[in-house]
Amino acid sequence: MEHWHMSASGKSTTYEMRWKKKPNAHTGSEDDTRDYLWTLTACVPIKAEDGTVTGIFGCNTDISGQKEATRIALLRVEAERRLASFTQTAPVGFYQCDSNLKLQYCNDQWFHIVGHPITDINDVDWPSRIYEDDLDAATRDSHTVTQINKPHTFSFRVKKLWTGPDDLSMPTWILATATAHRDKDGHVVSVMGTLTDVSQLKCAEAIQRSRVEEALESKRQQENFIDMTSHEMRTCS
Repeated sequence: MEHWHMSASGKSTTYEMRWKKKPNAHTGSEDDTRDYLWTLTACVPIKAEDGTVTGIFGCNTDISGQKEATRIALLRVEAERRLASFTQTAPVGFYQCDSNLKLQYCNDQWFHIVGHPITDINDVDWPSRIYEDDLDAATRDSHTVTQINKPHTFSFRVKKLWTGPDDLSMPTWILATATAHRDKDGHVVSVMGTLTDVSQLKCAEAIQRSRVEEALESKRQQENFIDMTSHEMRTCS
């Protein structure tokens, strides 16, 4: 009513307001369940020769579509902000590459896991951090992601050293997951994924494998000793 009183006092005014919709009123979109319409109202007072306001001329413009688009855009911005906050505190490395596998985004944990100095995203050279013996396989796996229509998981080592029990040092083992995102024509527009440091698991597997091999070798030697002893006993008798 404030704007109406302004117009009645002789001042032009423009303002937004909502109008109740009739039940089941068609608005051009079957998904529109709002019970109101947003309008932009412009009012111009009509004055007599002595300046007295004799009427008000105005028009209403439906701006519901623009309002809905703005609301959705704000929701997306808030969702992106929350996602960015989550990725920065997550214990895994998040990353996004373009269709040529050039890094577009990564969180701080990504830099920590691969042992890359934190720098501008345009200066990141991720292939240079991969252990030389694993570079070809990691590159092939990275390109495989762009050729299939499902998530791809693979592992490789980076040059950053991981120190385990008894001060044992080895290249850090990384478990990578990646998914290609495509446009409506099927063309890859980006690749997103995570990196996880699995060096401790790899070390535990190596220790377990070594113990199994030692146990098998010990069993083999025992069986050889028993066979030799049995043979000598049969020979002596």
